[in-house]
Amino acid sequence: MACTSVTVEPVLFLFMMSLFMMLTTNQLLFIKKVCASHFDETICSNLSAFKDEEDVVQTEASHWILFFSICTNVPGAFMSMFLGATSDRVGRKYIMCLPPLGTAFSASVFALSSYFIASPLGYIIVAAIAVGLTGSVGTAYVTLISYMADITDQSSRTKRFGILEAMMFIGGTVGLLCAGAIGSFEHGFTTVYLLVLTIQILIIVYILCCLDESLKPEHRLPSNEKDKPLGAGCLPRRCLCWGPILDSMRRSFTVFFAKRPGNKRKYLISVQVIGLLGVIGLSGEMDLLVLFTKHSPLSWDVSTIGIFMALKNTMKGVVLIALLPLMFRCIGKERVIHRDLVLAQVGLVSTILSLVNEAFSRQTAIMMLVPMVGCLSGITGAVISSFKTQLVEPNEFGGMFACTSFLDTCFQVAGSLLFNTLYPATLHIWPGFSFLIMAAVYVISLLIVIWLQWDMKKSIKEGKNGLGQRRLLDEDESEDEFEDTVYMTQLPVSVQPDSIGV
Repeated sequence: MACTSVTVEPVLFLFMMSLFMMLTTNQLLFIKKVCASHFDETICSNLSAFKDEEDVVQTEASHWILFFSICTNVPGAFMSMFLGATSDRVGRKYIMCLPPLGTAFSASVFALSSYFIASPLGYIIVAAIAVGLTGSVGTAYVTLISYMADITDQSSRTKRFGILEAMMFIGGTVGLLCAGAIGSFEHGFTTVYLLVLTIQILIIVYILCCLDESLKPEHRLPSNEKDKPLGAGCLPRRCLCWGPILDSMRRSFTVFFAKRPGNKRKYLISVQVIGLLGVIGLSGEMDLLVLFTKHSPLSWDVSTIGIFMALKNTMKGVVLIALLPLMFRCIGKERVIHRDLVLAQVGLVSTILSLVNEAFSRQTAIMMLVPMVGCLSGITGAVISSFKTQLVEPNEFGGMFACTSFLDTCFQVAGSLLFNTLYPATLHIWPGFSFLIMAAVYVISLLIVIWLQWDMKKSIKEGKNGLGQRRLLDEDESEDEFEDTVYMTQLPVSVQPDSIGV
């Protein structure tokens, strides 16, 4: 029997807790295993004291992190696209169980690899592929956010998305604290991975026992005989297994290029570009932060890294839960049409300043200012997700989020490739240079947001779309209705589950 309170917040909290536990632990394990494969315990126990050896280990560890990221995210990108769109046909609940299954297998492999420290690093790639084939973070994102869209209406969606975003940061904080506290003990890495395995089992049990299916069978996207999978009739029978995957990708991508009233298509694509630039910067920061703080002159230990990353995520979560609703009221209802873009600019400025701070940090005291400077950066992700749902129809949510997940995963690989290549190349010159490039990426996002707000105001003033082809409202519409028409899709008060689909 399902629990009385139907919510996916605990799923995201526990999943992100596990993800962040493995994030730092994986990188530290790579460093430890690479060092053990090249040098003796004397050097590895005090690596920061040996400059040349430290650079060798950091460079090879960075390459392994890149390889692991590619093996996880490339198959994960395609599977999240397929599984996300498939959830509109078979429901969210059971597909939601796949990412925890893959993570559980991955944690098992890492536990064995950390216990047998001399084992080859190549075995870990098996864990990466398992995570990718079960959809990775992308599938978790699509199913969780689609589930939330199924059970909310427009009036509450932005705040509920903000709570989901907060669960990500708070769960990450708890995970980082646990990883930092446990990882410093003997066999601490193995203990962390066994704890992650246990959490994944709990997630699966919670989904199966405590969540109702948000998309009932009668409301799911039907399989239309007239809408045959891509390739039917022209591909050999043995190739037709790819038809549903290709068809799901086609349906998802068309969400962003379909004709829409006014400038909605242009705005939707622009907002998607902003999100993808953010993915590039975020993937680089996540990949390099542990390497950067382990490198001299900071030379942090496991506990300090855990405290820093926990503090960083805690600040973001507190802002989303406590400060974001207050900022809504401060901006005022008279500017509701531009509220999301104003908040996005605030978040991006906070992100840029925090990355510049990281780039120039050579002392622990300066580096510890980063969580405070970047505390508003979490607002951008929540606002962008909510903003996009106002640009499409309710029956396009599934396809939009599936496509977003696919593109995010692809650009995450691109970001990892860029910054894991740049970091070793500039390590001997300036270890923080890569963070300055990340800040430049976010500056581009900020400029796009500023342009987007200017273009929307221009459209409102002229009463025309960007191409000047027709008015966006009738003469008898009020000014508020006019502003909403410029870019917002008027959603029904109660979103029916059968309207959610590709």
